[in-house]
Amino acid sequence: MRLVVLLGLLALALAACARVVLVEPGRHPVGDAFTVETPIAWSAFDKGKFTLWTVDGPDLEALRIIAGLDDGEPMLPAPPDDYHGPRFRAGMTASEAAEFIVDSLAAGGLGEVVSSDLAPAPFGDREGFRFDLSFRTADGLEMKGQVLGAVVAGRLYALVYTATRLHYFEAYRAAVEHVFASVQGG
Repeated sequence: MRLVVLLGLLALALAACARVVLVEPGRHPVGDAFTVETPIAWSAFDKGKFTLWTVDGPDLEALRIIAGLDDGEPMLPAPPDDYHGPRFRAGMTASEAAEFIVDSLAAGGLGEVVSSDLAPAPFGDREGFRFDLSFRTADGLEMKGQVLGAVVAGRLYALVYTATRLHYFEAYRAAVEHVFASVQGG
């Protein structure tokens, strides 16, 4: 099954001109901005400032890593030419950045995206923010998520974990918490 998922991820990444790698347990750089440590292996799509880590496939669970979104950029790695969704602004506060992330997920086709429990949280050695998510996919699948982020020097850095409410959210929650706590730099 894991081979089928990996082959599916490979085909999707090649179609999107992204690089697919296996991320082994240990410390890994995220662009030139920060590092994180993972206790488990992930399959990863890498496309510039945007990286997606998954074990069982992005429809079941994924950790999206944003490494320094600049002023005016959307949260999508390759938006269509006619994209009119939200764009990051360098002067955003934590609550505005959280709203930007929620609005970006909704603009990407997710339904009933709701955030809760926004609070200050460390992002490496920087002051960041953290909040929870709930939403539905286009097929009606109930999902949960957690976000850890920071706006540093006018750029957005974020770790966005999403997974099915049933099974997958809890299955990888401890590993994601480890990644969140391991952020260095930023």
